[in-house]
Amino acid sequence: MTRRPLVPGTSAPNRPALLWAALLTLALAIGVGVASLLVFSAKGGATLTPQPALDQRVVVGAALDDHTVVVGSVTNELVVWENGQRSATLPLAFLVGALTVKPDGQFVVGLVNGQVQTYDQALTPGLGWKLPGRITGLAARSDGGLVLTTGSGPAAHDFAVQQYDPAGTLLAETPVDFPTRGVAVFGGQAIFINTKGEVGAIDAAGQQVWTTNAPQSLLSVAAAADDSALYVGDERGGLTRLAPDGSVVWTQTLTEYELDVLYALPGGAGVVAGARDGSIFALDGDGELQFSQRAVDAGIKALVPAQSGNVLALANNGDQFAVNVATLQFAPARQAWQVASYIAIGVLVLATIGLALAGGGRTSAATGLLARRVYRARLSYLFIAPAIILMLVFTYWPALMAFYVSLTDFNLSSPMEFIGLRNFENMLRDTYLLAGVKNMVILLLTNVAKQLTIPLLVAELIFWIRSEVLKYWFRTAFVLPAIVPGIVAILLWKTIWAPNIGLVNQILQLVGQAQMQRAWLGEDATALLAVILTGFPWVDIFAFLVFFGGLLTISGEVFDAAAVDGASPLRRFFAIDIPGLWPQIMLVLFFAFIGSIQGFEGIFVLTGGGPGTVTYVPALEMYVMISKTAKFGYASAIGFALAAIIAVLVFLRFRLDPQRGEQEGTLA
Repeated sequence: MTRRPLVPGTSAPNRPALLWAALLTLALAIGVGVASLLVFSAKGGATLTPQPALDQRVVVGAALDDHTVVVGSVTNELVVWENGQRSATLPLAFLVGALTVKPDGQFVVGLVNGQVQTYDQALTPGLGWKLPGRITGLAARSDGGLVLTTGSGPAAHDFAVQQYDPAGTLLAETPVDFPTRGVAVFGGQAIFINTKGEVGAIDAAGQQVWTTNAPQSLLSVAAAADDSALYVGDERGGLTRLAPDGSVVWTQTLTEYELDVLYALPGGAGVVAGARDGSIFALDGDGELQFSQRAVDAGIKALVPAQSGNVLALANNGDQFAVNVATLQFAPARQAWQVASYIAIGVLVLATIGLALAGGGRTSAATGLLARRVYRARLSYLFIAPAIILMLVFTYWPALMAFYVSLTDFNLSSPMEFIGLRNFENMLRDTYLLAGVKNMVILLLTNVAKQLTIPLLVAELIFWIRSEVLKYWFRTAFVLPAIVPGIVAILLWKTIWAPNIGLVNQILQLVGQAQMQRAWLGEDATALLAVILTGFPWVDIFAFLVFFGGLLTISGEVFDAAAVDGASPLRRFFAIDIPGLWPQIMLVLFFAFIGSIQGFEGIFVLTGGGPGTVTYVPALEMYVMISKTAKFGYASAIGFALAAIIAVLVFLRFRLDPQRGEQEGTLA
C-alpha cells in the first residue's frame, strides 16, 4: 500500500539560512527573557551582602562613623565595634531601650529604668540624668540637643515628649497620652509615634503642630538627615511616607510582620525597612519596591549608615548585612529598561515567527497540510480533548507551579517571596543533601545491578522449564508475594535486622559467631549495607514479569535454529536472549533510575536516614523539608534537581542505546 506524501512535491524548498536566523532570534529572545527575569525579579534596586557576625544578641544599635557601631545587647551590655572588632565594652544595670548619636560623635543611651546617659567612643560617661519612667525613643538635634519619649509602662497614659538643650536642660515637655514607640527630628520638629497609630509633630516650644492617624499601631519612625523625607512603619508591615505637613504621600504594605526599624536615605532617594521576621526591604522615594529579601531567621533590630553609602542591617542574633542602596537613584531608568526588555522580547518573537514562515517552504506546506487533516478529523480530536485538558490541568500545570515555587521561599512562617535561584545555590551548601547524593549514587548502582540480574536469571530459568505445569507453579510462586503490601515487607526486614530478636543475629548465634552480631541498621559501618541487602534474593516482580513476557515474544523458530547450529545455552543467552530482550531491559533500567533517585520510603522506615547521614538520600531531605520544616520552596528545588538527574540519565540511556541506530534505519 502506498501512502500519499505529507508534502506535495511542488512545494518550495526550505531556506536553511532563514531557518537558522529564526532559531538565532528565538535563542536571543529566550536569553533576553531569562536575563530580565534574573535582573528584575528581585527588584534589583539594592543588593545584600553578609558581613561578619557579632558575638552578641542585639537589641538596638547606632553608627558612630562608617567603621564604628555601638550596640546594646540582651545581656545588658553596651559594646563598641570598630571594623568588626570589639573596642570597648560596658556592663549596664538595665536593658537599653533607645540609642542615638549626637553631631559631636558622642552618643546617648536611654535605659528601661529611665536613666539617660551620654558616652564617648571609649564608653567614658558624660552628661546624664534619671527620669521616673522608661525611655522609649531618642533623637539628636543638629545643635546637639536631645528629644526623647518617656512613660511608665505599656498600659499607662503618662507618656510625653521631652526636649533638651545640649547642656541637658529641659526646654519643653508635651503629653501624648498613649505609649510612644519612637521619636525623630524632622524640619526642626520632634516627630513622635504611639500605639494608637498617631504620628505627630511638636515644635521647639512644645506645641503640637499636626497629628496624623495611621490605620495600625506604629512601631518605627525615621527622618532623613537632610529633612528630605519622613517615614513611619506599623505592626502589620505597612510603610508610609509623610509630607512636612503630616499628609500621607504614599503607603505600601510590605509584609505581614512588624516593621521594627527604618532608615531614611538622604535626598529623598528612598527608605530601607527591617522586619521582625528578618526581611529587609528597600523602596525608592516614590514608594516602588526595589529590593526585598528575607536575610535571616531573626528580627532586624537596627539600620545604620555604613561605608560607601551602604546601610548596615543588624539582626537580633548578631548577624550583619550590608545593603547597597546606591542604585536606588537609578530606579526610574531601571524601570524604563525593564519596559524596553519586554518590547525587545516581543520584537524578537515576531521576527522569529516571520523568519520561520519565510524560510520554511516544505515545512510550511507540511504544517498547512497537517492543519487541514486535523480539521477534517476534528470530531476525533474533540473526543480526546477532555483527557488532554485533564492531563494538562492535573499533571503539567502542577509541575509548572512547582517549578515556580522552587524559585521562591514559600513556607508557612512568612509570606512567599521570589528569590530566583537561591534555593538551588543553598543546595550546594546543604551538608545533609550532599551526603545524600553520595548514598543515592551507591543505591542507584546497586539497584540497577539487582533489577537487571536476579529477575532476568529467574525469568530465564522458569522459561526453559520443559513441564508447563511446573512452569506455571514456579511462575505463580514468584508472583504470589506481590499481594503483600510493600510496607509490610519493609517492616518484616526491619525485624530481620533487629539487634535483639532479629533473624540475622539469631542465625549468627546459632552458628557460633555471636561476636559478629551487630545493630545492623544502627551502626555507621553496616547501615547502608543492610539497606542494600534488604529484599534478598531481590526478585523484583515487575522486572521478572517484564523479562518473562519478553522471552515469550521471541520466536521459537529462532531458538530452534540456534539449537540446530549447536549453540550452547550461554551462547544463546548473549546472542539471542539479550538482543531480543533489549526493549525490556531499557524499560526496567528506566524504572530503576526513577525508583533509586526518587524513592525513600524504604530508608525512611528502616533507618530514617541514620545513623547520622549514613543512609540519608536527597528524596528524604525533600520529604523532611515538606513535612518537618514546611520549606516548600526548597523542597520543590530539590525535586526539580532530582527530576533533572533522571532526565539526564534517561537521555544518556537513549543516546547510548545500541539498537537506536538500527531502529532509525528501519524507520527510514
